[in-house]
Amino acid sequence: TFENEEGSRELLERAVQSPEPCAYAYLGLAAFERNEGNFEAALAQLRRGLALDPDNSTLAGRETLALLALNRPGEVLDSHSRQINSRIGDLEFMQEMIGLAVRAGRDKRVDELVRMVHDEVDRQGGSQEDHAFVQREFDGLTAMIREDMDGYIAYMSGGDDDTGPFYVALGRQDPALAATLLDEAEGRSHLVDPWLVYVLASHQGREFAETESLPKALASLASLGAPGSEIAAWFQPGAAIQPWRVVELGERTITVPVLFAALAMRHPDRREEFLALSRRHNYEFPVLRLLLNSFFAD
Repeated sequence: TFENEEGSRELLERAVQSPEPCAYAYLGLAAFERNEGNFEAALAQLRRGLALDPDNSTLAGRETLALLALNRPGEVLDSHSRQINSRIGDLEFMQEMIGLAVRAGRDKRVDELVRMVHDEVDRQGGSQEDHAFVQREFDGLTAMIREDMDGYIAYMSGGDDDTGPFYVALGRQDPALAATLLDEAEGRSHLVDPWLVYVLASHQGREFAETESLPKALASLASLGAPGSEIAAWFQPGAAIQPWRVVELGERTITVPVLFAALAMRHPDRREEFLALSRRHNYEFPVLRLLLNSFFAD
């Protein structure tokens, strides 16, 4: 953490200027830049670190996120292209590659990658049900990335995920139903879920947003210890909120774009600032891009 931002930055800068610079120091400097929304500068720091330690998976992962923040998914796809043939049976990896191709607008590459996965299913003796499952996952991912709400709702409605109805309710912008389904989830929900309900209900001006949804969202922070207490304090009237700190804590808890959106609902005087920051930092999770963009489409 970087509570003493000036002192920490100075230490990191000294570390990279030493005779034997530390690659992880560049990771810290990149975090400062990212927290302030300077993604180009963050990318430059990460690449300096990778020049020292090319096999550092943490730096490489952060480089990927920086490129996504800069809307350069094609570069990420190209950098992973050598791994595709050896990882064709890794469905999660192939979903990531297909998602990148969709983001980059490379439709022919999308079709090629999907065909490769289906060929691998055949090679392994897969059934028609296996093919259907794979295709459904790809169709759902594509719907999220292209912000096709009807396609997303069809995807979530057709699966056996317990959270499906909840996310369908959010997609249909029905916060009351979403809140009811969340109450019935009995611990199967994600930390971000009550915050999505609060954001949608508050944006729609529902009375239960402040009386029911926000208290439940704040209660979800109890298990986080000190970070949860710090986040909860930001929802008090007149709270002093530093955006860079929201990025740092949001990344480890609620997710950055949802936390900024929730703060925008709670602090009308900073609404536009926080919504702009929510959009700027909403590059990692396609489902959050889809939902938050749909909430604020009006």
